Amino acid sequence: QLCSTWLERRGGFEVRCVFIPFTKLDVCLCLGVRVNGQMFKLFKDEVDCHSRRFFDTSDVSVENVYEQLQNRLKGDEVDDVCRLYILLGLSEFLFPNRGGKVHLGLFELVDDLSCLGKYNWGGVIYEYLVSS
Repeated sequence: QLCSTWLERRGGFEVRCVFIPFTKLDVCLCLGVRVNGQMFKLFKDEVDCHSRRFFDTSDVSVENVYEQLQNRLKGDEVDDVCRLYILLGLSEFLFPNRGGKVHLGLFELVDDLSCLGKYNWGGVIYEYLVSS
């Protein structure tokens, strides 16, 4: 029901004739993520990176990630299991879509686990929400 009160041009919600702006700071405060740092591109046409090579399908679904995670849990590659867990969490909770597909930009993101803290998570999540 809240979605029906969204005013795209103004970037907020109108509830009982009162306009309530929705900002990046709101995302930061609600989710506890940072609003400064480097932005990353979520929507890409294709990527060629380590974590993307785990999958041989053109479109990767959340189910595919879960299956790959189950297959790798008993292996020795702890970093790959971490990459898949993070990919699953990002795809399920922060950047979900109706088709259950994983956004290609997330694969490059999880390839370098040491860089996850440098990104502007609040900004990217905000942009994703308002463009959905």
